[in-house]
Amino acid sequence: FRQVAKLLNIKENDFRAFLQDNSIMYKLGGDWVPYAQHINAGRFVTKTGTADNDHTFNSAKFTPKGVEWIADLLNSQAVE
Repeated sequence: FRQVAKLLNIKENDFRAFLQDNSIMYKLGGDWVPYAQHINAGRFVTKTGTADNDHTFNSAKFTPKGVEWIADLLNSQAVE
């Protein structure tokens, strides 16, 4: 989130609120998870696994396509 927020010149907290308000991502058990339609559209990749200390983790990352899409969405809503 931090890298994408910096790239888009938006505060991280504002960016998270935007993602939640626009039904792009939601918080599940402390992790931010993209809605399935955005994964299927190729805007995110998700990974799950187990760390060396046997804790499981979930990770959602924007794809380049997702960064371009979210930038366009932010710009279109800023203009309105």
